[in-house]
Amino acid sequence: SQCHHLRLSHLFGAMKVAVLGGTVSGLACARRLAAEGRAVDVFSTLFDPARSVHTPHALCEYAADTFVVAADASEAFIKETQVWSQNGRLTEARDFVLGRSCAGSTARVPLQAGSRRFRASGGLLALLELELQALQGVRVQPSQLTALRQDEHGAWWVSDIEKRTLGPYDQVALAFDSLPRAA
Repeated sequence: SQCHHLRLSHLFGAMKVAVLGGTVSGLACARRLAAEGRAVDVFSTLFDPARSVHTPHALCEYAADTFVVAADASEAFIKETQVWSQNGRLTEARDFVLGRSCAGSTARVPLQAGSRRFRASGGLLALLELELQALQGVRVQPSQLTALRQDEHGAWWVSDIEKRTLGPYDQVALAFDSLPRAA
């Protein structure tokens, strides 16, 4: 039974966590959970093709190559960007301009004091793909999720576009980035 399976996972295995969202925050969350000994499944694709890591929005939602680490960013995220920088996946983008007009003038994007802009080698999508491949002890689920439910025993289950039910999970982490989104 489902309840029996849950008891066995608590007695003989790691707590099982589903991370919904394979963006920068989802990957950081999965890495931290795995480091704490939890079994992690990352679901990077929710059923919204315009907002998926694997099918970026036409207006370059994840195809952009730069992002800002705000002065008040979490310590964990700052450490994550330091690791990516040390691994050669990021460089600081001090020369960033928003665009160039037909007349040749440029529009610089001012940063909040203490904030830093980084450029991801190959763009954010490439960074996310590299990180997905590098996660140890984490399974990446290719399913497009359509539903999330909790049963009467407290277990979490996810359903995908093929009408499969995946689980049970002891916990679910929702991971969302604060990247600008196209309308």
